[in-house]
Amino acid sequence: MKEYKPKDLSMKPEFILPLKDHAVRCGHDCTMSCAFLGRPPPQASWYKGDVKISDGPRFWQSTANGVCTLTIPTCNAKDSGDYTLVLENPLGKAQCKCSLIIFDKDDKSILERLIEARKAKQII
Repeated sequence: MKEYKPKDLSMKPEFILPLKDHAVRCGHDCTMSCAFLGRPPPQASWYKGDVKISDGPRFWQSTANGVCTLTIPTCNAKDSGDYTLVLENPLGKAQCKCSLIIFDKDDKSILERLIEARKAKQII
């Protein structure tokens, strides 16, 4: 009888549903989520620009069952910017980015900023 050898299911992290850009009204919460694969389960690190925010008390993060979530409670203008999620395990790493725009109730320039952000991401 042959000895049973379990199949190696290890794989480097990979996003199956990436982060999406958000526009949030000032004072409201923002929740960013994405889905991933990876075995062993990867370590998740969130960044705003180049600054690691994963360990900060202002942000709430969770990683479970292949879903990473970052919640920014009571957003203000300083929260606008680019956010990056980096997933890493012994086999490799993957990263995904999104933008967050914070606007006021009477902000008429929000549409212009969203159009500009969309144009900047288009490939020509």
